[in-house]
Amino acid sequence: MAEPLIGKEGIVYAEVDLSQNIEHRLAHDITGGYQRFELFHLSVNQTPYTYAGVSFENHAKKDLLSFLVEQGDEYMAVDGLDQDSMCP
Repeated sequence: MAEPLIGKEGIVYAEVDLSQNIEHRLAHDITGGYQRFELFHLSVNQTPYTYAGVSFENHAKKDLLSFLVEQGDEYMAVDGLDQDSMCP
């Protein structure tokens, strides 16, 4: 490797044998990215999801539930129904 330029501008030329440095790059990623693909995997499901209905429990009264009911292309909130009286 070459010596760094300290206190002046210039171009540093050096010859690097990448086969000797690959072990250090695998052990530590100096750019800050996470390059351990065998440990980290991010997957995003881009398939559109249609909600048929979502229920939310009412903590004030356990027997009452709030429902989000599909009405055509819109959703309507319905309060005060118990789960058994809700039509599928």
